[in-house]
Amino acid sequence: MILYSNSCSYGVMSTGKTYSDFIAEKLNCEVVNSGLPGCCNDRIVRTSVRDLLELKSKQTDIFALISFTSLYRFEFWNNEKPAIENDGHFRSLQVSSLNKGNYNSPIDNILIEKYASSWFQLYDDEAQICNLFSKIVLLTNFLKNNNIGYLIWFGPMNYKTVDYTTPFIKTFYQDIFNNKNIINFDQFSFSHYCSVTKGHVPYDSEKYGIYGHHCELAHKDFANYLLENYIK
Repeated sequence: MILYSNSCSYGVMSTGKTYSDFIAEKLNCEVVNSGLPGCCNDRIVRTSVRDLLELKSKQTDIFALISFTSLYRFEFWNNEKPAIENDGHFRSLQVSSLNKGNYNSPIDNILIEKYASSWFQLYDDEAQICNLFSKIVLLTNFLKNNNIGYLIWFGPMNYKTVDYTTPFIKTFYQDIFNNKNIINFDQFSFSHYCSVTKGHVPYDSEKYGIYGHHCELAHKDFANYLLENYIK
């Protein structure tokens, strides 16, 4: 069996092993971790589908761990930067962490800053959640159709609850809420479980506070929680 994992930095950064490593050890299987620090949800969905299609051609027994990330991230295509493995020239961006001078020329920097600023001004929680939910429904149906087991949750603690009864979200929400392989985004996240529920202090807390990245022990606790409650 192959244990596939995709996420932002929460599933990749650790002082040692990550939760996917611990789960793979328990299940006695190979782990493929495609997580990328700073990535957006579009990247997580796109690379998961592509990777799993490729893995499916070689291995029929696959279980996927998918951790979604901040709604405040988006992406753009940058031909000036090298392609990242099999995902081309996509680059994820979070407005709050936009670094000036981080591109190949002042023009690149100005254009990207303008794009980021416009995106942020037009940002809306309902719109982002509606888009995310629709992609999760499509992703889970892809996983079911390909007989891939899966578990999905939210990584950071900044998920925003909206009115799920609105007509453009309601149907997606009902499908997700009734799915036992999706841990309720309103009530659970990797960051909250590690920092609040278990009381672990992120190793980079001086920079990020309780929203930072966790040590190997926290990842082990999180892995055990998933194994005991969801991955039988």
